Amino acid sequence: MKSGITIFYYQVNLPDGTRSTAKSIGQSTKAAAKYYCRELEKKKKLIPEDPVQKFLLHEYFKDWWEWGPDPDIPSICPYLTRRYLRNNKPSYANSINNRNNFRKHILPYFGEMIISNIKVKHIEDWLDELAKRGLCGSTQIDILSILRVMLKDAKRLGYLEYNPVKDVIPPRKNRPRKRGILRTEETDTLFDLNTIDEVWNGDIQAMGAFLLAWDTAMRPGEIRAIQRKHIHFHPDGNCTVDIRQAVDHASHRIKETKTGAVLEGVPVRADTAGILRHICQTYNESECLVFSKDGKMHVSENYLKRRLYKALRTIGISEEQRKERNITQYSFRSLAITRLRQQGISDIAVRSLARHTTPIMTDGYTVFNDEESINQIRDFYQYQKNVSGGF
Repeated sequence: MKSGITIFYYQVNLPDGTRSTAKSIGQSTKAAAKYYCRELEKKKKLIPEDPVQKFLLHEYFKDWWEWGPDPDIPSICPYLTRRYLRNNKPSYANSINNRNNFRKHILPYFGEMIISNIKVKHIEDWLDELAKRGLCGSTQIDILSILRVMLKDAKRLGYLEYNPVKDVIPPRKNRPRKRGILRTEETDTLFDLNTIDEVWNGDIQAMGAFLLAWDTAMRPGEIRAIQRKHIHFHPDGNCTVDIRQAVDHASHRIKETKTGAVLEGVPVRADTAGILRHICQTYNESECLVFSKDGKMHVSENYLKRRLYKALRTIGISEEQRKERNITQYSFRSLAITRLRQQGISDIAVRSLARHTTPIMTDGYTVFNDEESINQIRDFYQYQKNVSGGF
């Protein structure tokens, strides 16, 4: 020290093989310093208490992403519970997905590691392992974000000095696959009322569900949650639908729509109205679920998906072709958005129907045929040439 007084520090070997930082003991002679250290050793306090060092990852995060018995209120995971109590309501479906990824991908690799010993290299080696197992870049990023949230919370609470995920070079995100939609002649065949027995095996509910998606751009969960009171048959013969709720993907309970938006009076075409009228003859009570076997329990997402894929095979679209073209139950939402934009409906109106928060989202659901687009441009240029008279 500047005063000329000598102050002794001490270091110890820690259980993980590293050395502790030097700690001042406030003694100015070697004898006093040794005596002080021996007293600490007797009290088993020679090795400094470090809450970070004593936690293995599987111990510290043992209850993470566990929700609890009530799908509306998290009660087990401390992180989710804190968010709920602070009016930042977490998603039940997301927590279940995070829990599954944590158990499958994070816990087996890092579970026996002390959380403060996890370094950037460990995480990047782990990402390399995920890639070797065939996980795409986007999936790796999703799983990495789960680990980031967990270590960030440990740092916030003082159990980590540094979150190593912060300096990890992330995987490259995959370019999203182009959404697939059916061609006009395919939808004509798929929804031909004269062949419902052959194509849909007589399942008018399954056919009606996808017709409704084609007209309204509703999400599958929203269609499954439609109740009789949400469908209105007007004296002039028109039919409208209110979009108010959806079936939660994880809990299978009815909740608000994905964005919380409500849309009333959405019109449907005459064919769809006829199908809905037929279905509603069976379930005509106000609270009855329309797409249901008993009016009380909605049909499952997998049930509708199986019905659709079987119908596609019946009209000549094989399973291999369906996968290659990326045609799924969500394709009818894309089909509705694309068709309306092609018909000249304003982007604002289409975005309102789709309940998208940004134009980019609506663009992502729009699938224009490249050949048709080129032909439209060619026709426009030809028109301009005719108007100007050419050279």
